[in-house]
Amino acid sequence: MIVYGTNWSNKKIIPTREICPICGVMHSVSLIYQYEYAHIYGISLFPIKKDIRGYCQACEEGINYQSIKTNTTQHSVRYPILSFVGLILIVLAITVFASYIYIDKKQTRELSIQCINTPEVGDIYEVKFSEKEYGLMRISDIKGDSILMQLGEYVTDRITGLKELKNGEYKDRFYDETFSYTKDELFSNLEQEVIIRVNRKTQ
Repeated sequence: MIVYGTNWSNKKIIPTREICPICGVMHSVSLIYQYEYAHIYGISLFPIKKDIRGYCQACEEGINYQSIKTNTTQHSVRYPILSFVGLILIVLAITVFASYIYIDKKQTRELSIQCINTPEVGDIYEVKFSEKEYGLMRISDIKGDSILMQLGEYVTDRITGLKELKNGEYKDRFYDETFSYTKDELFSNLEQEVIIRVNRKTQ
């Protein structure tokens, strides 16, 4: 269960050098400041609005904030950085996740290039046949510049389904018919993202 909602910060008293417009006492005016913020599990995500009120310590009367606002007080009532801590954590988490995806994709590409450069019988290729059709191909033989490949008997409509195809009960199910490719053709398919990943048993 996700606990989320809004809450108010603790009140902060900010002294000013203003003269009270009611009683005329100098340096008696303070600002009482707090802000409402959105939170999840008690962690502030971002501020929503401020509540600022003037108060005279001498006559104990409330004062309109707009009538005493100066550059100094305006600077003092900015939202604190901690009010954005949840949003900052979310951005950091997204950044870390995106970096991980980028690094993993880069390493996958490098390994795939290496496998295409030095093909071996038994290499498994994860392939995108169309927008909703993914499957496997396997190197069955290498004759000179020709790389003979068998097509997997089963396909999936999701890229995530490839893991089950190569590790599940269908991992050794390939048609006997073979198709011939050259390295240049395989590299071209890799560039076009038709080949998603090349797997080798030693990896």
